[in-house]
Amino acid sequence: MRVIMLVAGVLLTGCSSTPYTPQPDDPEFAPVYGESEPVSVRPTGAIFQPEQVNGIYSDIKAHKVGDIITIQLAESTSASKKANTQSGKDNSLNIEPAMLGGLPVTLGKYNLSGSLGQNSAFKGQAKADQSNSLQGNISVSVAKVLPNGNLLVRG
Repeated sequence: MRVIMLVAGVLLTGCSSTPYTPQPDDPEFAPVYGESEPVSVRPTGAIFQPEQVNGIYSDIKAHKVGDIITIQLAESTSASKKANTQSGKDNSLNIEPAMLGGLPVTLGKYNLSGSLGQNSAFKGQAKADQSNSLQGNISVSVAKVLPNGNLLVRG
């Protein structure tokens, strides 16, 4: 019996564990990027460098680590919902005249019969619209240039 209790205790201990909560900048959850090839730059002292990605007549674009770029945020969402509901109900109840010995029972000149009716209706409509937008600018700097030319930015 002791052996069974010991084995059960060991098995149940293996089932209990504390959940891991990732922390900011945790290397376990950092993305993995391919390494870029080193660029050899030979200092010549001239303004024009033949190895430059952007030529003298091209647009100036961020392409090196440390370059500052502006990211423009433009997002918009919209949602719409519409519902129509209709329901109705009719009830009626008829009470036949009371009979006693095959003859209708009366109270004075009135017989003991009656009727009851009910009629109800419901008609409803609902409409909901929602829209959101986000616009802005964020300045960031290039942290890494990936081998395919994409930029990893931080800011």
